[in-house]
Amino acid sequence: MMNKQKLLYIFIVTTALLFAACNQQRTETDLKHLSKLDSLLTVKPEAAADSLKLFHPARLSHYNRGYYQLLEVISLDKTYYNFTSDSLISATVRMLSRHKRTYPDTYARSLIYQGLVRYRMGVTDSTAYEPIKAAADLLETKKIKDPLLLYFCYYYLGLIHYENNNSSYSIMYYEKAIKKVRQYGDKDYLFNTYFEITWAYLKMRKFDVAKQYIDTLYSFKNISDAQKASINQILSVYYEFTNEPSKALEINKKIVKSNYNYTDLSKMLFKISNNYKALNKLDSAFLYAEKAEECKQDSDYFLNNLYYRNIGEISEQLKLWQKSATAYKKAYQLKEKATLKAVDKQIMSLEKKYDLKEAENKALQMTNRLIFTAFISLTLLILLFTSTVISRQRGKHAEIKARLLAQEKINVERNLIEKEFMLPMYQQISQRNASIKMFLSDLMTNPHLANNTQLLQKISETYQDFIQTFHINEFLTDEKFTEFTGIECESCQLLNENEKMLLVFAAMKLDNRQIAVLFNTTESSIRGRKAKLRLKLESNNIDIKGIIL
Repeated sequence: MMNKQKLLYIFIVTTALLFAACNQQRTETDLKHLSKLDSLLTVKPEAAADSLKLFHPARLSHYNRGYYQLLEVISLDKTYYNFTSDSLISATVRMLSRHKRTYPDTYARSLIYQGLVRYRMGVTDSTAYEPIKAAADLLETKKIKDPLLLYFCYYYLGLIHYENNNSSYSIMYYEKAIKKVRQYGDKDYLFNTYFEITWAYLKMRKFDVAKQYIDTLYSFKNISDAQKASINQILSVYYEFTNEPSKALEINKKIVKSNYNYTDLSKMLFKISNNYKALNKLDSAFLYAEKAEECKQDSDYFLNNLYYRNIGEISEQLKLWQKSATAYKKAYQLKEKATLKAVDKQIMSLEKKYDLKEAENKALQMTNRLIFTAFISLTLLILLFTSTVISRQRGKHAEIKARLLAQEKINVERNLIEKEFMLPMYQQISQRNASIKMFLSDLMTNPHLANNTQLLQKISETYQDFIQTFHINEFLTDEKFTEFTGIECESCQLLNENEKMLLVFAAMKLDNRQIAVLFNTTESSIRGRKAKLRLKLESNNIDIKGIIL
């Protein structure tokens, strides 16, 4: 009986060891196969993607399943998949985070692609930036000598900073990326990074440095036609920024004639129109402005109002009044539509962000429930702590969301109020001032009226009344003044109506020429009024809330 028990025990132990050995062998085999597909992704992504479909993820070990999902995301990216969700890569990051000590490079790659997928979805805020930055920190801390991984980190950190108008930071990361890609030795990656850093320097108006990088791009040998076209495009922008429209025009026409022009031809035609306008060749500028508007691809694109405004400005200079009025009206309608659409998009973005946080909190609660089944007493404490943290987070998130939405609403309402406030004045003043003043002045100097002193005196009085300051202050109330400037009603009682209007226009960031049109006076007069107003404000200790006079 004893011998039978010993034999049974030995059989069970042997079977368990054999099963463990077989399972370990299968795990190692799967890992080798996945590593080969990983290498294949670089050269033949479509073939690697097809091979991945032959796997059964449920049969893989925990790490191999996370590795498999990462390769699946990479294959989608390399085959130009249009990402609409980050759920797969986020699940992959959570899975591989349990193995970040053993496989830090794989975990870092998952973080990179989490940020990259969100960037592909059009996200350029902290939710795209932070995972890539965390990957860079991990690679640097662990001293993982993989220049390509660090290159991707620095390159996309530079792109995200550029999208958020942090050009100096984007340049810093691009320079780091250049060092890493030189170690790796990929000419196309190096070209792309030089191309992006050139844009960053142009954005910062450092034209001398930008020109040096353009020359560096021209020094690349055996580049493709598409890369040559890219250099031409950035060179045309450089010439436009440096006030050399004739050179920009020459390059832009060359791009239009090439096979590698912009995907949206209307944008290039719009640039050519602006080049001709800068050269004061208005007929050609008007021709290309109309061509640009006619061949635009997306009629709902938010920048289409620029096409119509361009047509309106050129038509006005050519004295084509009907076309000018029609174009300006269309531009205004599209601008209004774009403004409302942008606000809706921001609100949806906020809602999506906080929905994501809520989903992550629910996932955390589910994890605690799983732990509860194995460690009852410990899980009770963890669940209590977690529920407290989650409730606080939700309260903070709700408060932040309400504050942001309220601020967005205030900004939109302010923009609408400004437009309602400014449009009637501009329409009333700008359309009539020049023609009426010239007409009255001509009448005063008309020799046929010289003998009619009574009529001449009446015309002179009318002219003097007209050149006096227009009654624009009838549009302004104390409530609107406070809303525009932030100055309380107590302080505004010390100011006269013209001084209040001058502060309102300064708060709207109108320049002296625009203010002079509204006050029906000269720029030098406006400068004098501003100087007197500054002295008055200082003597009465009135805080103008950062308004620049």
